[in-house]
Amino acid sequence: MIFNCKILADKIIERIDLSGLSLAVIQIGDDPASELFIRKKKKAMESAGGSFNLYRFPETVGFEELEERIKKMNEEGLIVQLPINGNLKTQEVLNLIPFQKDIDVLTELSLGKFYTGNLEILPPVVGAVDLVLKENQLELSGKTVAVVGPGRLVGKPMIIYSILKGATVISIGKETKNPGRLIREADVVVSGVGIPELIKASDVKKGAFVLDAGVAEKNNKVMGDVATEEVAEKAIVTPVPGGIGPLTVSLLLENLRKRYES
Repeated sequence: MIFNCKILADKIIERIDLSGLSLAVIQIGDDPASELFIRKKKKAMESAGGSFNLYRFPETVGFEELEERIKKMNEEGLIVQLPINGNLKTQEVLNLIPFQKDIDVLTELSLGKFYTGNLEILPPVVGAVDLVLKENQLELSGKTVAVVGPGRLVGKPMIIYSILKGATVISIGKETKNPGRLIREADVVVSGVGIPELIKASDVKKGAFVLDAGVAEKNNKVMGDVATEEVAEKAIVTPVPGGIGPLTVSLLLENLRKRYES
């Protein structure tokens, strides 16, 4: 079964009123894949009645210059579009975002509160997964969750979230031996690697819930980490496009609203 998340995403955008609020996206260097995500954020923000500003910096920008520019940004929400090209250290750049404006939950302060269960918002991808599971009345407590790819945006926060929810967590990375066997043990699979159709039907146990948060391009086509059609024959799977991606963007804007109102 394929669970399309776009309907959920559209409902969230329809109910959010961001009139008078503004979102800034900071892009450092050129990255073709980032352009797609930036356009989606812009469209969603404007659909919710807010305004959107994009600040582009060359990959040669210095840390001090960037710091000064960010201090002068007066938008209610700030996002650093990843990946960051150039020689700047990613976490140091992310830490320049003021806590109240960190709607992506990527600064060390926000992450610390999230990891200890003391943050009023969720990282957008985690929020998307949380909403999809609730829609399907699936509790993680007592379940086995396989997280494929321990990345900053998907893997790491999903691992912590799953632990906080009482799940047994399997973290699968590049060095993991026989990943297919481990994925087959999981009741819930979350993948955010960006390798087209990495996960096949033979890697998933019958009745599992597979949440595809990976995005890649193959033959000029946007694809996810999961071979959607064949996996859907034996499990519930979110598609790419039309799955976790649009839901993540809508929950990013929900975070903006919550942060502004708090």
